[in-house]
Amino acid sequence: MSRFRNKILQVWLHPVEYEFLSEYSTKHLMTSSDLIRFWIHEAMKKEGTYKDPSKAIKPKKKEVK
Repeated sequence: MSRFRNKILQVWLHPVEYEFLSEYSTKHLMTSSDLIRFWIHEAMKKEGTYKDPSKAIKPKKKEVK
């Protein structure tokens, strides 16, 4: 059986960057992962390369006769 699996991205941060990320995400009631994902999406939107997966067109199923 095929299962959807999340991809993992590992980011190495300077201790000052990590402290900023932790404080910022806590202040905005987000996890660090959510905050990084949000920043990536915003950068892609500015470039015009982001496509919202929730608006993806799903192929129609063929009717079986």
